[in-house]
Amino acid sequence: MVFIVILLICSTFLHGLFAASSEMVQLTIQGLHRVKSGRSLVLTCTLLEGKDVSFSWFKDGRMLKPGDKITIVPTDENSILSVSKVSSQDSGMYACLGSNRVAEERVERRVFVEGDHLF
Repeated sequence: MVFIVILLICSTFLHGLFAASSEMVQLTIQGLHRVKSGRSLVLTCTLLEGKDVSFSWFKDGRMLKPGDKITIVPTDENSILSVSKVSSQDSGMYACLGSNRVAEERVERRVFVEGDHLF
């Protein structure tokens, strides 16, 4: 009887351990480091490992929300951030956070907007 209880405890622990490791989150971020003023910035955050992941985007530590200049397109495997008509204020550190119930990972990309667009 004691053997069965120990076996059940070990089985539950190992199942939790393997489930957790299979749900770890690993991401990569792609996109240009430098963008000309007036153009669009597009960054793609791709899930390399994990499941049931939700994505969030940040610039200089502040969460980004879709709006006039910002579009965020999420799928099961990636999230695409687009910032239209960039200016020098759009330069900064962009980050993608991917998280599920077990883990999270953050990847970053510094972006420089070059020159002022003259009309």
